Amino acid sequence: MSDTDALKALVAQGARYVTSKDSAGLTGMSSSACGSPSYLFDMDRLRKLWATYTVRVDIANINVLEVGADKAKVEVTQTLKKVSGPDFQDTRARHIYTFVKEDGAWKLCANDIVEGQRLP
Repeated sequence: MSDTDALKALVAQGARYVTSKDSAGLTGMSSSACGSPSYLFDMDRLRKLWATYTVRVDIANINVLEVGADKAKVEVTQTLKKVSGPDFQDTRARHIYTFVKEDGAWKLCANDIVEGQRLP
């Protein structure tokens, strides 16, 4: 599998982990070396979200921006939609995911939201 295909598959798997409330899966696909504050914040925010809601992540677009020997950047457009729970604002956001290669496997290092909007 090419690096581009592996990165796209990892993004799709991450969306499935969020939808299924699988924090262990998300942690397993994350770099232990990065310690990114933005990523740690996202995990805390997800756990709080999961305590109240069931949500679904739909990937609209995955664009691999750059792939190096040990670092890659991927632009992802996705929606977050409520499946169940109290009032919730569905959103669409464009993220830049940064991945690093550890022991030959790509791992998520950072997740930066560069643009977001609330959906009607």
